[in-house]
Amino acid sequence: MSAGDSNASATPGRPAPRVSVIIAFLNPGPYLAEAIDSVVAQTLTDWELLIVDDGSSDESSLIAKQWAQRMPHQVRYLEHPGHANLGPGASRNHGMRAASGDYIAFLDADDTYLPDRLAAHVSILDALPSVDMVQSDHIYWYCWEDRKGRRQEEECRRPPLFIGDAMIHAPDGLSLLFGVPDAFTATCSVTVRRTAALELGGFEDQFRSLYEDQVFLTKVYAHKVVYALQGYHAKYRLHAEGTLSAAMANACGSQSLLNASDRKLREWQNGYLAELLETDRDVRDLLADHTRRAQGTEGALLQGLLGGCRRAAHGIVRSCLPVHAYRRVLQRRQSWSAERARRQHAVLCERRSMSKVIRHHVT
Repeated sequence: MSAGDSNASATPGRPAPRVSVIIAFLNPGPYLAEAIDSVVAQTLTDWELLIVDDGSSDESSLIAKQWAQRMPHQVRYLEHPGHANLGPGASRNHGMRAASGDYIAFLDADDTYLPDRLAAHVSILDALPSVDMVQSDHIYWYCWEDRKGRRQEEECRRPPLFIGDAMIHAPDGLSLLFGVPDAFTATCSVTVRRTAALELGGFEDQFRSLYEDQVFLTKVYAHKVVYALQGYHAKYRLHAEGTLSAAMANACGSQSLLNASDRKLREWQNGYLAELLETDRDVRDLLADHTRRAQGTEGALLQGLLGGCRRAAHGIVRSCLPVHAYRRVLQRRQSWSAERARRQHAVLCERRSMSKVIRHHVT
């Protein structure tokens, strides 16, 4: 624990909270206050919040420290030695090591929780001791500026990808991760048992810019039991300053950050899952498809060009259409995304029996 941590240990004599929320941040600007507010507004009040500073240089460090001073029994400020920037994975691991709750929930500094987010996840983990992690859906929260520079927002609820709650047993979650990429779960929609997360080694520090979340989920899906909870319990903000948005905007070429990170992810997954891939042909074949695309130079270039064209076209639509019309475009995009995921799932079910991929209607 660094010397700069505020309230680095739980108050003596105070019972440990049910859940520890970890917000790792790096120069999030005005978004951090909204994220913290959404935790404070939870209907479940038995939580602690660990705000981990990953070397920020904007006003967010002061905001985090002020919250720790305002609510010292529930909010803690942490940083790396020397106020270093070590990446989101290392920052979340720092928070997990300092956490005292039975469960760990994550929240990016530009996302927010809905009021019942913690209560919904904690109730599942309390009721089902065999479940190691709960995941749920989130609202896509688009933020942009119109032609006059005015801030605009729209919330889009993507149609449910599957019917009913589901129990996903290891390693079946890997089939969904690789076979239905559109069903990918953001960290704001994940709660995991602290013991399980630490047993898996947490996040991989080497992934400092992109895909640290997919690496962590790869570990979970390979070894643990996951409960997929239907319904929306968080808001996932999409804006131009986001890490993934910035990487996608410069994705043309095999050496771009996005494509280089994709290759690194697939190399790590192949190494980590080497023993499993020898016995599970379906998972092996699905991962092999992603690996070939990541390693193909021509494919990366073509994908970058196509992505650039799509982004340019979408930018024109966003800047030219009235706000109400653009909102309909966003809603249509989410419907297309859900339909694409359902098609991917249908193909996946042809390769792997439905009873093995995902078990529906859990009571």
